[in-house]
Amino acid sequence: MHEKPGVVYWAELQGELSDTGLEVMVGIPRPDRPWSGQIDGKLFLMDVDTKDPEDGRRGSMRVSLFGQDEEPTIAKLSTFMRYKPFARYRWKSSDDLTASFEWSTDPNPRIEKLQNDERIRELQILETGLVIVEEPIEEMFSQATPEVVEKWEKAVKQNPQVEFVRKPIAPFLPFLREVLPRVSKKQSLFGLSLISLDHSPERIEDIVRYATEPLLAAGILTEDDIREIIAWFKLSDTSWEPDSTKRYGFTKGFEIGGIEYTLTTDSYRGYHDLNVVEGPEYLTKEDRLRKMIKGD
Repeated sequence: MHEKPGVVYWAELQGELSDTGLEVMVGIPRPDRPWSGQIDGKLFLMDVDTKDPEDGRRGSMRVSLFGQDEEPTIAKLSTFMRYKPFARYRWKSSDDLTASFEWSTDPNPRIEKLQNDERIRELQILETGLVIVEEPIEEMFSQATPEVVEKWEKAVKQNPQVEFVRKPIAPFLPFLREVLPRVSKKQSLFGLSLISLDHSPERIEDIVRYATEPLLAAGILTEDDIREIIAWFKLSDTSWEPDSTKRYGFTKGFEIGGIEYTLTTDSYRGYHDLNVVEGPEYLTKEDRLRKMIKGD
């Protein structure tokens, strides 16, 4: 595996794998073995790099499967890695292992090692170069439809605290009903996420325009607003802990059904987002502290 600085965090690994549609549970790693857990209720083992700080791509990964359906599982793992594996093989010493797969942004040195490793059998070289996986833009979002909003409304009547993507859904129902937005399948810590991008993909303008189309149609955003949001996504800092005073590059308030909302951008832990938050303004921690000191 490539040596990369940094740490792979359990919660983020679990979340990113789940975002691909995998039925996955990742266990806490042990010093004597790589990551392990279950995919489709069956054991898997994983050794994976941290993300490259420049493009957010992981340099390499090895995954061993134990009885999973290979084709859909590897397709989803390739979505997680954002490129396809270069090798499939089995170990002579492990009959219960279905297969091991490897991904690498620089596969040639690893291919030579695998070819000369006497412990390996059934080696297949799948790809000779880096084959990028492009996730369709529409699959990055969940579409709010009248039927879906109706289900949320019924759920809130039964339990006002019911959550959607880890946020209480009740305050957002008027917005969801009026706008029928496209909601990111990844979530921000700071609000209901309409866009959540890991680092800076090449298709930023197309992604932002697709996600904000319902807000443009509803008159909440203008073309100038969308251009400003696109510019922010292209320029925003996506480091692990960016300067919080520069985190918020676009804000705009609006009202629906007597409830005030704010659209706001933020960047945090390698992601940058466009969120909807309840309330007339969305302040940084520094701004809140200043208001408290002033007694506002």
